[in-house]
Amino acid sequence: MAFRSAFLLCAVVAAVAGLRVPECGERSVIVQLFEWKWTDVAAECQAFLGPKGYCAVQVSPPTEHAVLPNRPWWERYQPVSYVLNSRSGTLEQFQQMVSRCNDAGIKVIAEVVLNNMAAMTSSGQGNAGSSYDATTLSFPAVPYDENDFNNVTLCGANSTAYTEAQKARNCPVHGMTDLDQSRENVREMMTDYLDQLVEVGVVGFSVNAANYMSPSDLSAIFSSVQSLPSGVRPLLMLEVYDMGEGPVTALEYNGLGMVSEYRFGQKLAEGMQDFRKLADIVDYTRDMVFTEQALVFVDNYATQRFVPGTLTHRTPREYTMATAFTLAFGYGTVRVMSSYEFSEISQGPPMSPGYSTLDVGIDRDGWCQNGWVCEHRWRAIFDLIPFHTAVKDKDLNHFTATQDFVAFSRGRTGFFAMTSKQNFKGLVQTNLAPGEYCEVIFNCSYKVLVDQQGRAHLNMSDNFNPILAIVDTQAPENNYQRTVVLMQTITRPGEYVFFRGGVDHSLREGCTTDAETSDCSIPIDVRHENLNISDAYDAWRAGDKHLDWYGKEAGQGVFRDWQPQGSPGLWTTNDASDERRFHPLNTFGPHYWMLDMDMDCSKTEDGLFEVKAFTSDARGWEHPIHNNQCQGAEPFPISSTNHIAKCGALNVFYYDEGRCEIREL
Repeated sequence: MAFRSAFLLCAVVAAVAGLRVPECGERSVIVQLFEWKWTDVAAECQAFLGPKGYCAVQVSPPTEHAVLPNRPWWERYQPVSYVLNSRSGTLEQFQQMVSRCNDAGIKVIAEVVLNNMAAMTSSGQGNAGSSYDATTLSFPAVPYDENDFNNVTLCGANSTAYTEAQKARNCPVHGMTDLDQSRENVREMMTDYLDQLVEVGVVGFSVNAANYMSPSDLSAIFSSVQSLPSGVRPLLMLEVYDMGEGPVTALEYNGLGMVSEYRFGQKLAEGMQDFRKLADIVDYTRDMVFTEQALVFVDNYATQRFVPGTLTHRTPREYTMATAFTLAFGYGTVRVMSSYEFSEISQGPPMSPGYSTLDVGIDRDGWCQNGWVCEHRWRAIFDLIPFHTAVKDKDLNHFTATQDFVAFSRGRTGFFAMTSKQNFKGLVQTNLAPGEYCEVIFNCSYKVLVDQQGRAHLNMSDNFNPILAIVDTQAPENNYQRTVVLMQTITRPGEYVFFRGGVDHSLREGCTTDAETSDCSIPIDVRHENLNISDAYDAWRAGDKHLDWYGKEAGQGVFRDWQPQGSPGLWTTNDASDERRFHPLNTFGPHYWMLDMDMDCSKTEDGLFEVKAFTSDARGWEHPIHNNQCQGAEPFPISSTNHIAKCGALNVFYYDEGRCEIREL
């Protein structure tokens, strides 16, 4: 059997298109270097993050902050001015860090504190020497005064002036001052601060405590921030703590940027005790954020300290398994935590007796010293970065889970397996081509065989190394690209839209009336993240393996004796308040039926295919369409009475109309 050009990651556990980080190319993994000095961040970008395939680094708030007794970590979250001078370093050091990281291919995302200034009981000088008096709401270095803060007289426990959500956003939290982001002066000061970060070279912002600010206020502020020099908008990552119980929901922030999905980490921790729970780790019925906008993580500095049951570096085996699963699974944009040791929750970063933050020392084996944990340097984590990049946007399939074993494929490119037992030996179905796949970490010290039936022959015997992943760099999957069709047409409840298409019979020989054998049908794979929204859609997508002209495929699912009339569409809207049917790829309006698929572009006509809607009402087939060019695309080299679409793109059509638009995903 020929040895395939592929690799396997078998890790030693040492302890959509959606929103993307600008200018990262194919990379997407973010690492949060919590409380690191700018000089150490710069060195890490060049020595490790760039070479290992990370995309971006999230750094701690860079502004001047309060200086508190014993220097707890939370003093960074009590700004006294927007001067770029903090415990991590000076403005000059910050500028040098951003430049060195950019040179290494690592983009910088700054955590920003916009909800509040210093605590209401504090006064004095910030770390850079700016005077302030929070007791009188005076922050002259910004400047802010008492008029720039919310009126706390409306915030009493018995007050009826605000709803619970309004109280969360308009009242002080944890003793902090509470800025009024609806005021023009506050918006201008914040915009100037964020513009300064963009001018330094930062590509995005992680907004601390975003759930304590109104989405409309945040939208007004960030819409005023300048674009990056490339013309791309800065990325927004919104920290919204939503476990499904409070008055503020993550979905309220859907239209602004990436939104933190804390429930993923909670369910991940539960799943490490019983892998069967991982089967529904993404549950849109609980209003979890769509994958295109979700920011996911095993832990962060807050959950480490305040959320019971959170997995942390203190249980390295389980923590590494959870991080590996997150990197392999494909939900959201992944942020890897990099921590320091602490014995009580207020403890600041490793520091000298004079309260200076210690360097992050690295020994000759690559381990961090001086109390820094550096989970991002654990081999089983960083060696999954190439796997994560290779399978990015590939659909999840062949998912199987028992109490102590979980495995799945990512498209036709990757396969991941993990066990909590000391030993696992058996055959597991994959979506990979037959061949031998080689592990990378130990220089191909052993190989994994995938037989002619696509089954991986696994023998996982290392109790401290329960993770295995393989990726085929020459797989036919390279021809499969995510392709989306949106069709605008108004329907009534209980009516559905199906899609038929492929290559017109006049253009190709070998076309039959059977999707499996016809050369005019195009192989597709269901997109996993759109399931569990509509029972009818879920039923009809089962067994739907082709975009074809012929209606129901052999083996395609049926909904309540209702036969599918093609590939089913999903009703979507751009209204984020419609939490079940909002979809971030729909930026156009309501009544857009979506077909979201991975399509084999090699089976199209030079990247183009044809498609028509078929409705379940009396209209049935669309009438002939006449167009030879869509907005955003070159004129088509073929003519057709069907809609002409592009493989690997977002295609927007209007029922019975020739107008259309094609966008990159």
